[in-house]
Amino acid sequence: MFKFEQYFPDEIIEQMKRQQVILCEVNDFALAVERWLQNKGITVSEIQKPDLKEKRYKEPFFVIADFKEQSAEKWQKKCESYYPGASVIKIVNPVEIRIEISGNCNLRCRSCQTGNHNPEVFSHKGRGFMTPDRYRKILDKIEIEYPDAVSVFFFICGEPFLNPHLKEILKITKEKGYQTVLSSNLSLKISWDKELLSLIDILKISVSGFYQEVYETTHNGGNIELVKKNMLRISELKEEHHLSIRVLIGYHLYVNNQGKDLTDMEKLCQKLGFIFAPVKALYFNLFYLSGAEPFPESAKKFIESYYPEPEKLLTPVPAEPELLRKPCRNRRDKLFIDWDGKVMLCEILHKNAVFEDYLTTDKKEIEEWRKNHAICQLCRQYGLDYK
Repeated sequence: MFKFEQYFPDEIIEQMKRQQVILCEVNDFALAVERWLQNKGITVSEIQKPDLKEKRYKEPFFVIADFKEQSAEKWQKKCESYYPGASVIKIVNPVEIRIEISGNCNLRCRSCQTGNHNPEVFSHKGRGFMTPDRYRKILDKIEIEYPDAVSVFFFICGEPFLNPHLKEILKITKEKGYQTVLSSNLSLKISWDKELLSLIDILKISVSGFYQEVYETTHNGGNIELVKKNMLRISELKEEHHLSIRVLIGYHLYVNNQGKDLTDMEKLCQKLGFIFAPVKALYFNLFYLSGAEPFPESAKKFIESYYPEPEKLLTPVPAEPELLRKPCRNRRDKLFIDWDGKVMLCEILHKNAVFEDYLTTDKKEIEEWRKNHAICQLCRQYGLDYK
């Protein structure tokens, strides 16, 4: 397990208790750092991407925690530039474990592979749910092969709350000492209770509007009123039972949802005590974006209607040489496991992007398989692993 103590010795902990601690990034690893600091009696006053230009911090202690060295370095330079002499600690842990415990999703969003995949190379038919027994064995192996792992992220393209064994899987994860991270569209009926929420450390909720008229254009098949009902119930249980779950609302930005929908969702998040995190909406289909397969007319129309610069998505542009020299993090530091226990290349849904059963495959075999994979070469050629 990752050793936070090497970055936060006792004297640093005592210093942080006297200063205003600012967490400069919002990601799974950063929130794991926040939880560890809380257990040491440290209160993190802000968990957002701070606007350093305002210079409103009197005696800040900046903590930069990220999966990417390059991103962490940028934050460090910003902090040192706007607050010369301020205390700054940078922590980088590139290891990410992603496990698809549900092979299906209840929505068919057109920006996601669940909604825009080519049926000739991927099908939802026959996909099911990971069992607790298989999951426990997988986690036992991960514990040995990825000793710096901090969290288990239960999402690749499926909806984790569909898995009927979710509670048991979360319990196994907590018993092993890992942080649990779920990403959900939350547009489904869920039986919330204290036990379930106490087993979740971070819950990411994906939305793209506050009102149904806008939301349904990009979260296809979803019901925003059901999402908001679930959000309210989570907030009520969190307050009633003093639960430590962190809820982050990932608001996907499209051209049609940046007015009243955005501001009203932000207000609701403030009221509920959730982190509001607007993010640039992505379009995920490697084969269309690289030009390996032509965009279907329906996909073109969707992109032209809802993305601010559609031509950049619709016109493949080879990556600059400088970008090509950078290593792909997915190949080196991430592990993707599908619902049936097989290793995945990354988030890509494709029949050729699936390897052998993780339990019977050596880590070096996985790395070698990824090293010269044709799909990886295509992705790298257009720098899509950095977009």
